[in-house]
Amino acid sequence: MVHASSVAKICTAGISFVCLVAGIVLLEFATEKVHEHKAEQFALAVDSWPRHRSKFSNLDILGSFWNSGFRSGAVAEFPTSSFDDAAPIQDDEDIPHYDPLSYRMSAPPRGFLPEVKFQNIEWQETGGSSKEHGGALLRLNLTLNGNPLMTEAIPMVRARTHRIQKGIYNRCRLQKGAFANGKCWVYSRLSRICLQVVHTKGRWQFAYRVPAQNSSYGCAYESGHWTATIYKDLDLVPNDPSGEAARQGLHSSSVQMVVFDDLEIVVRSVHDPFLKALEVTNGSLDFGMTAQEEEWLAIVLLIMSVMLAVPAVCSLCFYCRRQGKKNRPRQPIVIRRKEASETIGMKYAVHDDEEEVYRVE
Repeated sequence: MVHASSVAKICTAGISFVCLVAGIVLLEFATEKVHEHKAEQFALAVDSWPRHRSKFSNLDILGSFWNSGFRSGAVAEFPTSSFDDAAPIQDDEDIPHYDPLSYRMSAPPRGFLPEVKFQNIEWQETGGSSKEHGGALLRLNLTLNGNPLMTEAIPMVRARTHRIQKGIYNRCRLQKGAFANGKCWVYSRLSRICLQVVHTKGRWQFAYRVPAQNSSYGCAYESGHWTATIYKDLDLVPNDPSGEAARQGLHSSSVQMVVFDDLEIVVRSVHDPFLKALEVTNGSLDFGMTAQEEEWLAIVLLIMSVMLAVPAVCSLCFYCRRQGKKNRPRQPIVIRRKEASETIGMKYAVHDDEEEVYRVE
């Protein structure tokens, strides 16, 4: 039966090994100086930002939506904003600060967006791993100091399929989803559009971060890709989003109006240091520990590893010592009979009883 002390020593040895491996890994990371390389790239963007900021300032930006069946009844203006998006940056002790500038429309004017009802949405498959569908597709028209720009068609409402166990309908409802065509669909609405522009050849244009991707002019970073749109899950779930059940007379479907009263549209310069922070941190805004911090933490872990290994090593030494004693070969013990006093000094005296007796313990 294993004693509690033995179990404790084994666990301590395991923790010691984990600390040893972690310390070695941190020492390896410290030599790579990942934080320092990220900070250097961000600092270069901050250094070049003032001259790009002066060109990006005092722009007159207007925007409107349109498609084949809708056109914004009002044109939205994009005022300048000094909101500091870089405030959530982590491990920024050696990260330089800068004067932010962007253009934001925080509340759309009346008539800027269409009324969207679930029953009237014509869903179109937009692809993706989750078989994404989009509805109420609109294009955003922008004018920057008279230069016209137009985005691709943007779905105002998005639907994605979620995998759930077959027959458990309540689980789909708990995920704010609805069953349609035998699948659990989760719906979201457009909550933010972020675009980045660049001044080239005497005019303002969309800045494509990835030339091969037409939608890479977005300034939101999601799953390793630049995107222009951010969606928010709908709190209210339609009972019959496609209207199929109602047409078959199964039950009356609810009519849900999708509201975009908090839609935000942001225009940034491609030279904005915030975009560089998103790029170098892969969207996390976490620059990580410095090389010196990693070295100190590695030393602490290595010391802990040695201290935690002492009880286990001592127990192992004692165990090996006991096993060595058990396995040591036994030596014979020789007992000689005492010589008779009368034969002392007699060189050739022989007695039959002066035999050597061997006893093995």
